Amino acid sequence: MFREQCIFFSNEDIAAIKFLMNAPGSHPYAHQYQDAGATIKFMEMQQKWFAIHNVSNITAALHLRNENLLPFYRADERLTWLENDYISYIDQVRQASVSDAEANFFTNDTYEAIVFTTKSTVQCVRYLLSIGARCVLTIKLNSDGVKSLFGNDRNFRGSNDLIDVRSATFVMETILKLGIVLDAPVDIAAMKESVREEIEQSTATFPDSEKLRALEETLHEELKDMHEESVYATVEIAALANMGGFICRSVDESIECYDCKILLSTSDNNPPALQLVRNLDRGALFYPNRDFLKLLNVLRRYTEGVFKHVDPRTLKLEAFLRSVLVKHLIQVPFLKCCTTVNVDHVEILCKLTAAKFVRAMMKNECYRVNGHIVKRKLDVAQPPRKALRMGL
Repeated sequence: MFREQCIFFSNEDIAAIKFLMNAPGSHPYAHQYQDAGATIKFMEMQQKWFAIHNVSNITAALHLRNENLLPFYRADERLTWLENDYISYIDQVRQASVSDAEANFFTNDTYEAIVFTTKSTVQCVRYLLSIGARCVLTIKLNSDGVKSLFGNDRNFRGSNDLIDVRSATFVMETILKLGIVLDAPVDIAAMKESVREEIEQSTATFPDSEKLRALEETLHEELKDMHEESVYATVEIAALANMGGFICRSVDESIECYDCKILLSTSDNNPPALQLVRNLDRGALFYPNRDFLKLLNVLRRYTEGVFKHVDPRTLKLEAFLRSVLVKHLIQVPFLKCCTTVNVDHVEILCKLTAAKFVRAMMKNECYRVNGHIVKRKLDVAQPPRKALRMGL
């Protein structure tokens, strides 16, 4: 229901803005976020509002460690927050927006819709609980079916918003009798096929192998001199720290050897480079140690160098990168388990680290490369989503 909005006000975005605000030297444009406190508060308020309206099951709150996703078993403090704190805050934002003509992003319609939705949610939850409902999932409180029906009604009449009674009656009878809505004017299957052909055309063989060998030699040299690598609180290092935390969790869950588990992580979350992870932490995140951050930074430079010469959608590129990284990671001293000489421990740890790292790097690069495909799909005139689905 609120998927796009929840993504926009995600923990990752809020944590990234906090990081840029508290670390002005992390990026050339980070100083522009020094006064982002009000923006962060607005995003946190909206995030909580969307979370309360997006309660979909009884287990999400436990898995995501977010108490705002708990089902409503009673009229708890969240309802009081909605009708008092949130509406008061939105009213303050609206008044500040109206006083500043350039910042007037809260129209009357938007304000009234937010207030109406908020009050309606509070009243619906309280009413359902008062008549004996065991719990209330607010994601079920939506009007998508009604919007879908009226959207089909308008589109059947040529997107005419001024429909008379006879036209509306005819459309309703047509939908009920035939059970169909308007056909999509765009051949979605053909468009997907063209996109697939474009991707298949990009899956060529590896280009100039001399360049790849040169990059691998550079990787080997940088790994030997990794102790001289510097780790500063930059945007790139902060992102690598977040990725490294996920790798540490995978190692902790997949490897039984305790000494192997502690090779990559640390309990010290005070270094500035780990501030982004600290902003995201709700009590279950892992923090990569300094040596692991240096290693990830070296691997990042190598993979980015490969991406400059090889399309990330090339077939078997992921397997190629993993094999190269594993070959060099096995030789890194601090990845060797100190309590055993068993080579299997080192190999398992290196394979897992390489697999998680390459998958994340390729995903990020593919998002960037596929941007033009997404743009081309958006440029094609497609019918509204609600015109393709019946809410009956």
